[in-house]
Amino acid sequence: MLHRLAITASFALAGCIAARPDPLVRRGAPLPADAFAANGGQWPAEVCFARRVAGGQVWLEALALTIQLPVPGTSEAARTLAIRLRLSHHGAVAPAGAGTAGARHAYFTGPEASVGPVPSYDSVVYAGVHPGVDVRVRVHAGRLEYDVELAAGASLAGWQIDVEGADTLAIAADGALLMHTPGGTVRQAPAHTYQTTDAGQRNAVPCCYELRGPHSFGFRVDRVDVALPTTIDPGLDWSTFLGGSSYEFAYASAPAPSGGTVVVGETASTNFPVTSGAYDTSYNGMGAPSADVFVTRLDAAGQLVYSTYLGGSDGDKPYGVAVTAGGEAIVVGNTLSSDFPTTAGAWSRTMSGRSDGFVARLSASGAALLASTFLGGNDGEVVQAVALDSQGRAVVAGVTSSSDYPVTAGAWNAAGGGTSDAFATCVSIAADSLVWSSVFGGRSGDVAQAVAANDSTFVAGVTSSADFPTTAGSFQRVANGTSDGFVVKLSPGGTAATWSTLLGGGNGDVIEAVCVAAGDRPVVGGVTSSNDFPTTPGAFSRVVRGSSDTFVTKFAQDGSRLAFSTVLGGGSGDVGKDIALDLTGAVVVGGQTSSSDFPVTPRAYQGQARGSADGFLARVSPDGSALLEATYLGGGGSDGGEGASIDAARTATLVGVTNSSDYPVTAGAVRGSLSGTNDAFVARLPLTECLDVAYGSSTPSCRGPLALGLGRCAYAGDAAFAVVASNAPEFAPGVLLLGGAPLPGVPIVGITLWVDPSPPAITLPLSSDQDGTARLRLPLTGVGPGPRLFTQAVFVNPAACTGFPLLSATRGLEFRIQ
Repeated sequence: MLHRLAITASFALAGCIAARPDPLVRRGAPLPADAFAANGGQWPAEVCFARRVAGGQVWLEALALTIQLPVPGTSEAARTLAIRLRLSHHGAVAPAGAGTAGARHAYFTGPEASVGPVPSYDSVVYAGVHPGVDVRVRVHAGRLEYDVELAAGASLAGWQIDVEGADTLAIAADGALLMHTPGGTVRQAPAHTYQTTDAGQRNAVPCCYELRGPHSFGFRVDRVDVALPTTIDPGLDWSTFLGGSSYEFAYASAPAPSGGTVVVGETASTNFPVTSGAYDTSYNGMGAPSADVFVTRLDAAGQLVYSTYLGGSDGDKPYGVAVTAGGEAIVVGNTLSSDFPTTAGAWSRTMSGRSDGFVARLSASGAALLASTFLGGNDGEVVQAVALDSQGRAVVAGVTSSSDYPVTAGAWNAAGGGTSDAFATCVSIAADSLVWSSVFGGRSGDVAQAVAANDSTFVAGVTSSADFPTTAGSFQRVANGTSDGFVVKLSPGGTAATWSTLLGGGNGDVIEAVCVAAGDRPVVGGVTSSNDFPTTPGAFSRVVRGSSDTFVTKFAQDGSRLAFSTVLGGGSGDVGKDIALDLTGAVVVGGQTSSSDFPVTPRAYQGQARGSADGFLARVSPDGSALLEATYLGGGGSDGGEGASIDAARTATLVGVTNSSDYPVTAGAVRGSLSGTNDAFVARLPLTECLDVAYGSSTPSCRGPLALGLGRCAYAGDAAFAVVASNAPEFAPGVLLLGGAPLPGVPIVGITLWVDPSPPAITLPLSSDQDGTARLRLPLTGVGPGPRLFTQAVFVNPAACTGFPLLSATRGLEFRIQ
């Protein structure tokens, strides 16, 4: 088994001061920008391969990488600085090209002399630089990266990289490696690490640079399971275009078993990448704008598991997807096609109005349509979202303009009779019956945009109805602006609204997504243009800065108040499209921004806007008080994130649409270039900027799984640093255990300890508030970067928690002070 450390080296200049001619600078024939070209005599003899990278050039020699970077504001003769990374080695090493890029380059070296054509490669491998250790050099998003790959049982002990061309080396507070040169400082991004299990789950592992001398460095990787592959990567895990020669748009994704993801969208391309044996490999529409649905499953490495069309002869669009534990994809959306594929025995096999919703279930292999039905009445419907209830049934939500949308006996029916109403419907696994179905709204327009389900169902969306049905005691009962968001909690079986509330300010507000924290506490996300959008004290941001901002809001269990509410955005337009919760209780947000000053964090994969609009991915602390990480994602055109999801190892997936030919993709992508007018994109990014790792598992609590996360990233000297426990019982006393070492999981008095409680461990009292949140401030004044801390929260279950042990504990949390 190969153990892989992928150390992303994103070289960039910081604080340039001057430059001088550098003896390391290479000259010769022009370098290609699309691949590593072999040297056939066009460059100095010591060069083996070379290519251009973002902002510079890289020359690969027998045991060294020379990186040349331009220095702004200097003369032509002295405009380049260079550093050489020399690999310590065991025996003779000759780099070899890997992954033929296809292009071959010829060079004219004189009036009557030429070289080539010479082969070119996607990457270059230095095999055996140390026992069991290879180094692979590659480029993605135009940036130079190198991977250190360890065979089973291999160690990095005694192996290092020597740096030439730098006066000194240093490690920054955030973990980056700084190479101080006469022309400025070259920064190599911090090293992040995770291990991938056989099931595809990724578990974070601490890693950092170590200085081995004035001009050399190595890597320290702690707590590695030698039976698992290891990856150190602060940037993209993988990213791909997904499309054909016309246009595509990805709307949603959901984690799949074994670490992959299922993506749904629309395509008007007859040559969309489908796979052999898939349910439908032929385009069914009539060309743009009559698109087909596509359903694509990618594995943990970003490769196709299956890809299929789904649709009829007219226009079909999917808006949501859920994946069962067995890998079956349930796809929902809207169809204009009377011949949309349905299955025998389906609840409805005939379109009822001018358009209908649809609910379709595909097999785990993508080879068969297991169940499919129309869903609608005498006018038009769109199914906007889907979630799985506790029995694995599809609970769908959307909008209807039909006067006879199907409502089941005993279900809550608060139809307002306006231009449109919201609906929520539970469809049987075989799609042959409606388990329950409810319609609700006011006398204007109402749209359900999102749904989440357990035993109860949470439906969220947008209303322009002044009389939208709310319940007594809910947070907001009066409409404030041109549109407001709404959240409705339906009782099991959809028989009543347990509670119903509006959410908004004096202008326009839309809830785009909902998920549910333990204890039936819904978290919603969306977009607001209201300067008075309701926020809470201590929130990350309480001021809408642009024409629109994203928001993230968590409600109390009974819907009567806000547990927290924050806005997020820059000086232009920002739209939050989807949210998800990670194991620490933090909220992942994906969407689109046109703000050049969107708040990104120090280790962002992409720190600046590149086009007229970019996608973004962000993570908000469990109490809404801090932005733990945030990045742009896009190219020089227009890009937008639509769907965001996260797996158990805190690897996020963002899907959407791009027309940027330079959208960042990784080597080996399903599609490496823009194929049509615009393509779908799929990107997976590990969320590890705070260097925090959740490990182990929580013990049972009467309010569901407890969570423990960071209130802000742990930076040395930060007097306001805090940890946040969430999902605890209300007003429960407890303790926070802080130790210097982890345990493998020790059962004791009904809980599992993941942190060594022996000295010098510290036990600190804490207690949860009425929303089950406990925030404990841990000042880091006088603390330098580097130490790793391990922590766990333990709560006393109140007497009302019958059937549960006296104590409940969170999983362990490890973090490194930066």
